[in-house]
Amino acid sequence: MGAVTNFFQRAEEKWQRNRIANAAFKHLKAAIHSNDLIAVRALSNDPVSFQPDQIRDLLVAAVETNSVDIFNTVLEKCAAGDANFKLEYSGGCTVTQSSLLSVAIDIGSENIALALAKNPATDIKFTGCICSTDGQENDPSPLDAARKKNMPEVVKVLAKRTATALRAEANSLEAGAAKPSKI
Repeated sequence: MGAVTNFFQRAEEKWQRNRIANAAFKHLKAAIHSNDLIAVRALSNDPVSFQPDQIRDLLVAAVETNSVDIFNTVLEKCAAGDANFKLEYSGGCTVTQSSLLSVAIDIGSENIALALAKNPATDIKFTGCICSTDGQENDPSPLDAARKKNMPEVVKVLAKRTATALRAEANSLEAGAAKPSKI
């Protein structure tokens, strides 16, 4: 009899946690949509854990605000501040992964895109991909996407970071070529 009671108690506790998390999600999303930074910060201190689809929805909503403060607060809450957090969408046999930088550029949130582009921790080479049973397609690079969206400040930062990375790679290759082979 104790095992059955224990099972129902755990089920009720899980139901309560989910109910609280769903309410917190709705309140946080409403605060984001209202551009209410004070409410977003207050609600982000709540120790509630969200489901992956809720995390994705909150991060996209934060990107849509084009407010760096709101975005950074939600990023810290939902992804521990990871600028390379990947947003994943799945449906049927297809899984799509997008970087926050790509999402910001696609949505046209130039302030968020610029903040992510300037962040040295942001992987500016990740293009995102669509993986399906038909194969894999890659999205354009963030640099190309920013050019198409006419975001000159973002393009400038991404071009500089890309050039720096390519120079470092070329220097590394040259240094490796100069060393005698151990064959």
